[in-house]
Amino acid sequence: MNIQRPYRLPNCTLTLEGMASGTDPGSSNGDLQIILNARCQFLSTNQSLEGGRAFLEALAKAVNSYAQGCLSGIPHPAETKGENGEWAELMPLPDQALHRLVWHPPADESSRRSPLT
Repeated sequence: MNIQRPYRLPNCTLTLEGMASGTDPGSSNGDLQIILNARCQFLSTNQSLEGGRAFLEALAKAVNSYAQGCLSGIPHPAETKGENGEWAELMPLPDQALHRLVWHPPADESSRRSPLT
């Protein structure tokens, strides 16, 4: 049974869809063991970024590295590409309190690449 878990923050919603590890297949109380889809939607725009487990892992690495750099004042190096060539990047926009998130999907999904600001 597919389970959707939305995680809402003031400016974005991350929705994970996957399969639970619980012993009862009809229960939605177990941890998500298999990620089938992840969607990142920012409230200020109608655009969203979406992908599977590779997308979620790349997004988590990019956000972690970028946040560490912002908090420490020392820019962190960009993460290496995933096993299929996918990666995400975050960068500040000049003279604005905004950031740009870009998802670089694997080569076979290049039509899905979209930046969010």
